[in-house]
Amino acid sequence: MGEQATLTYELQSFIEEYADDDCAARLLLFFADYPFARFNRLAIIHALDQQNGRQQILQALEKLVDKGLVNRCIDNDTALYCLGGDSATRQLVLQFGRLAKSQQRLLLNRVCETA
Repeated sequence: MGEQATLTYELQSFIEEYADDDCAARLLLFFADYPFARFNRLAIIHALDQQNGRQQILQALEKLVDKGLVNRCIDNDTALYCLGGDSATRQLVLQFGRLAKSQQRLLLNRVCETA
């Protein structure tokens, strides 16, 4: 039980820092599904944009780049984005992605309540 409580606390702290809005959370879950792939902005927007939230997605993406969680590299004059950060941070992203959808939503709701 202590290990599970620590994991939940670590994930909650991680979510508070990096997934402080819905777009950032969806980006983290997207990169958790594809932790070794690189995507251009259009591919990311297409994958996540369900209600014409292009600007919000781009803002959240830049925020994650600024925080060092997502890396941006240039290849043939095209900006590509991939999961970055140190290995501990990457592991938290992957753990967040492995949670059941109901658990993900519960953690996100908990973070929103404390914000």
